[in-house]
Amino acid sequence: MLPILLEQGKIAKGNGEIEKALSLFKTAIQIEPHNIVALRTLGSALEECGQLTEALAIYSRAIHLARDVDLLNERGAILRQLGQYEQAITDYRHALTLDANNALVRYNLSIALLSTGQFDEGWQLYESRWDSVLSKYQRRFGVPQWRGDFPLTGRTILLHAEQGFGDTFQFLRYTKLVADQGAHVIMAVDRSQHTLAQRAPGVSTVLSNGDTFPPFDCHSPLMSLPFCLQTTQNTIFAPQRYLFADSERVEHWKSKLGVTKVPRVGLAWSGSVGHKNDRNRSIPLETLQSALASDRHEFISLQNEIRASDKKVLEHGFPGQHFGAALNFDETAALIENLDLVIGVDTSVIHLAAAMGKPCWLLLSHVADWRWLTNRDDSLWYPSMRLFRQTHSGDWREALRKIRQQMDLMAR
Repeated sequence: MLPILLEQGKIAKGNGEIEKALSLFKTAIQIEPHNIVALRTLGSALEECGQLTEALAIYSRAIHLARDVDLLNERGAILRQLGQYEQAITDYRHALTLDANNALVRYNLSIALLSTGQFDEGWQLYESRWDSVLSKYQRRFGVPQWRGDFPLTGRTILLHAEQGFGDTFQFLRYTKLVADQGAHVIMAVDRSQHTLAQRAPGVSTVLSNGDTFPPFDCHSPLMSLPFCLQTTQNTIFAPQRYLFADSERVEHWKSKLGVTKVPRVGLAWSGSVGHKNDRNRSIPLETLQSALASDRHEFISLQNEIRASDKKVLEHGFPGQHFGAALNFDETAALIENLDLVIGVDTSVIHLAAAMGKPCWLLLSHVADWRWLTNRDDSLWYPSMRLFRQTHSGDWREALRKIRQQMDLMAR
């Protein structure tokens, strides 16, 4: 009976019938209250549909029955999503006493440590991403990976981008520090970021995927550089700006926008639909527009792509200018240079604006990405950035109210 219920629940879940699936999983547990598989299946389903407190209780019940690495790891993930980082760290450390070499647990522990500013151990454990979540993306070049363990003077090093566009913009700051160690720096990035990366300090050559690479002596993934350079909260390299738009494109956009007597504010309200955390980080345009509407500011959309749910609002009520597909990264950078402020969610656009030194107000979900730490309204990474966090999960009202309040002060 139990296997049938679990299978029926999985089918229902796969069909999007989540309430039916949860009912079947709960029935399975009623039949066998101590069945670890049934408890774990229910806990996973509850987590997936956002019922985190209920999922936590189920995983705790399962762990009480069995000391299991995977259960501890999964409960740690739920605790992280609830913002209970120290409890999550305890679970991950407990799991590592059972399996010290578990790469996924080590990676998850690194995220919890980085989120709480424990950089020394956090960066070291973050290297385990290549043995877990990023294993299929690891690049091998036949030369040593630099881990800060040998001098770079006179050597050519390839720094290569990884993960998202925002990650690349954030960590391009380190090219200067690597060059300052005497290295000849070659940079490999996505073609869409090619010309911006060319202007990063210390970079000699920029290549894109598919290009033929010249000879080099060693390499490093871009997001390994904080570890290589032993970055702490006190030593984060945070220049006012390190990325620059093309001057001719800046003038083009200046002419296109014309003269204004009010502050120009760029808006970026959503990222990629495929991002695993999109439902938490993106904001419906209608919500953003109704909260920030003002005749004392000129709004400029920085969105390249518009999701279907936002198109009607954009076409029939957006109080500003929208340029859509014209905004690749180079054009976006030039447009940003003509703005007074950028307001956005945690996407590549806000990283680009902050890396250019533009005043940025970042809207963050209640439990944000590790790089923003916790309980701060500033960013250690970007001097020009202010953080506006949700006070409750899924509720943007208070963060938007605070932003509107600051906008009113700005317009005086």
